[in-house]
Amino acid sequence: MKRIRIPVGIVVLAAVGAGLWFWRSRGGTEAADCLVLYGNVDIRQVQLAFNGSERITALLVQEGDRVKAGQLLAVLDTQRLEPKVAGKEAQVAAQREGVARLEAGNRPEEIRKAKADMGVAEAEARNAQLTFQRVTNLVAQDVVPQQQ
Repeated sequence: MKRIRIPVGIVVLAAVGAGLWFWRSRGGTEAADCLVLYGNVDIRQVQLAFNGSERITALLVQEGDRVKAGQLLAVLDTQRLEPKVAGKEAQVAAQREGVARLEAGNRPEEIRKAKADMGVAEAEARNAQLTFQRVTNLVAQDVVPQQQ
């Protein structure tokens, strides 16, 4: 009798283990991880997320059509946006011209003018320095007031 109990116990434990494994692999823990729903979605009105408040010129899908992620649903009227686009394109063209001028380098006339402007600035700085020294000496001798 003892000899029969051991194999029967092993078979019962194996059956219980196989049953637990089968129950867990078939979805016993699925209810805690995810939610599975079946049915149809019935939506009568949809709020579309547009960046602007323009008019719709073409509606490309109808109610009941299947749509995919990224699919174009409607086309907006761009008439009011075209002048803004033209203005931005003009700004881009102006910036490109400025970059082309910088890449081409300065003209000799501009270089000479810049050197002349630098010479004028240096002369004015020397004159201001001499005036400061002269007034400082006169203040030290009490010839002119301190405010001056």
